[in-house]
Amino acid sequence: MREVFFWRGDPVRFGPGDTVATALWRQGVTAFGASARAGGHAVFCGIGQCQACLVMDADGAVFEACLHRPLPGAYLVGVMDALPGDGPGAESPSSPDAGREAVGRPLCEDG
Repeated sequence: MREVFFWRGDPVRFGPGDTVATALWRQGVTAFGASARAGGHAVFCGIGQCQACLVMDADGAVFEACLHRPLPGAYLVGVMDALPGDGPGAESPSSPDAGREAVGRPLCEDG
């Protein structure tokens, strides 16, 4: 069964075992935000060390897309998408659940 989260307002389907990054890749999203290098921020190492795949939820929590599973209905953006004045959790016309708890689940949870 496929669930849905939202990337910059667009629905993204994901299944069991998917991370935010794998679901986005499957949808054709390879850049998660602007950067000084061509192509923008994206998954580089796939193990959370480089932090090139940082994303943010509607509450402003920042996490690695390669290490976290999405939650159904979560609204996510790239960390560079939050412009000054918008602030974490700011209401947005494309955000179906702005302010809703939406942080992804870590792959490994500490006891």
